[in-house]
Amino acid sequence: MLLESIILKNFRQYYQEQKIDFSISSTKNVTVIHGENGSGKTALLNAFSWCLYEKLDLPNPDNIINEHAIDELKENEEVECSVTLNFSDNDKKYTLVRRVRAVKKNNQITYFEPEVVLNCKINGQLEEIDN
Repeated sequence: MLLESIILKNFRQYYQEQKIDFSISSTKNVTVIHGENGSGKTALLNAFSWCLYEKLDLPNPDNIINEHAIDELKENEEVECSVTLNFSDNDKKYTLVRRVRAVKKNNQITYFEPEVVLNCKINGQLEEIDN
């Protein structure tokens, strides 16, 4: 499996949409993630775990949607948090998306059940994989 990119949308401290493209070069095949303490390196690692396994090893694991995105919600508005992994394996390209939505009603935030979708591009056609 070769990781190509990760896209975080309103995941923990990642506000709106943030994308990291990983090196897929056969000669320069290392991507370095560097940052100050508290800048989101551990949250990035947890984004992989959450997307792949729905596991989160961070403080307040129920507060997965970015606080600023939650604070901006108006009555009856929804916000989405998602992690998208793009990867390839044996000349097939895959996209895995795990998302969770929340809605603000009566000044309360209600979370919906997380959803996960895995797509594979086979012979130029995008197919959803059920398993």
